[in-house]
Amino acid sequence: MASFSQVSLPFQKKLEDGSPFPLVLAPAHESPKDAGALAGALRIEEQRSRLEEWLVKSGAVLLRGFEVWTAQELDSIIDALGWEEYPYLEMGGGAYRKKVFGKVFTANDFPLDWYLGYHNEAAYLEKPPAKVIFFAEKPPDAGTGGATPIVPGHVVYKRILERDHLAKQLLDKGRIVHCSFLSENAWKSRLSAGDKQSAEIKAAEKNIGLTWLPDGGVFLERKPVAPLFRKDTAGRMAFFSALGFFVEVRKKHKDLPATTLKFEDGTLLEDQAANELVEIMLEEEVAFPWEKGDILLVDNSAVLHSREKCLSRERQILISLAS
Repeated sequence: MASFSQVSLPFQKKLEDGSPFPLVLAPAHESPKDAGALAGALRIEEQRSRLEEWLVKSGAVLLRGFEVWTAQELDSIIDALGWEEYPYLEMGGGAYRKKVFGKVFTANDFPLDWYLGYHNEAAYLEKPPAKVIFFAEKPPDAGTGGATPIVPGHVVYKRILERDHLAKQLLDKGRIVHCSFLSENAWKSRLSAGDKQSAEIKAAEKNIGLTWLPDGGVFLERKPVAPLFRKDTAGRMAFFSALGFFVEVRKKHKDLPATTLKFEDGTLLEDQAANELVEIMLEEEVAFPWEKGDILLVDNSAVLHSREKCLSRERQILISLAS
């Protein structure tokens, strides 16, 4: 049966309480490495509880060095964790994802040469997923990019407090209205519509505004959701948003509205403030090259993630979401 050993790697950072970010776990010396052994270990309540505690404290846990090679093996590990599957499409998730096996899906359909900016998964929904599980089934070739950088939301929040002009714009503004972009495949799936007319009817029923784009994609404006800041699982106030993602999408679609975020009172987030937020996240991020079989567990309330541009065609990072 597998057991864990904490290891230190050059890319890790230290949080204020000294916790490593992310925490990295490898098989203990002479411990079995195969997927069955890992799943068996996680079915033991003590092992599983300890892993949950580590995840709450650090916000992200990287399992590296275990011999997990397939989506089916990953699915068995998620079963062992006892995490309930998050019903992404039923909840209104916008990314187009193909089912690979069980609770495991492709990450999204965006081209690999796109940089996907920082976001908490499905931050635009009233009840986003609690956890995100990434799995490197086919890591990109060395030197071609394609990492999945992460940043702690509570660190971003503290950095905002250090800048008075940002704090005045962002704090105590109440709920926010999220705007989002969907590709043609994504909006057809998300709205269960085969054409624009039926999509507009279904969007109106859900109080979603649509702006059509020349490439067949669409810009959505959703009803107000939660505030931009909320407490994470550990009780720390954290920045929580899909802002960084939409800032990057806007660069590729010049015909999008001037902002991708506004508050319930109609106040718009200025472009300069949005760009400053992105800069803060980039300064605080942790990025590491994927290795085959890597499993990255992320507390979605505590950690934002992004995706580097990738020049390799072999990259296949799979995802699973938990409630």
